[in-house]
Amino acid sequence: MLPEFDKERVYTNDIRKVFNWYNCLVAAGITDFSLPEPEGASEEDSDKEA
Repeated sequence: MLPEFDKERVYTNDIRKVFNWYNCLVAAGITDFSLPEPEGASEEDSDKEA
């Protein structure tokens, strides 16, 4: 996945912790990592199209 990571500073246990953290997020239903759309942005977009 990461061909240039520093093998001396990243331990296998660290990678396991990241996967465990991600699995906790999935179990809690927190998997939408997209940025929220600012309020009023959809109104401005529709004004530009008209």
